[in-house]
Amino acid sequence: MLPVIPTMNTDSSPPVGIDEPSGLPGMAFFPFLIALALLALLTVWPAIATDGAGRADHLMALLLLWAMCAGFVRGVGFVPVSRVPRWLLSTVACLLALALAVLRAACCGQLEFLFKI
Repeated sequence: MLPVIPTMNTDSSPPVGIDEPSGLPGMAFFPFLIALALLALLTVWPAIATDGAGRADHLMALLLLWAMCAGFVRGVGFVPVSRVPRWLLSTVACLLALALAVLRAACCGQLEFLFKI
């Protein structure tokens, strides 16, 4: 008797959860574009993740990198099966981390150049 080999799920629908399927299956372009923008921002201007004295701002770096990772993971179409990773790497988490990073930058005075006349 031959052993039973488990096969992959042939159902092409993603797991039901935080991310609703878009018009196109697979890629989610909005979080992917956010991730690409954060990649460029952190490459060109790494000082965004520092405080006023030039020391590393670990909370800012965490928020920016979380938003970037969630954007890339969800952007390429991967949706984890487990609930906690699915939420941490969702579009909502990407936007939340980005909003918290912008709030952190505004509170620390890193966005003052935007409001100078």
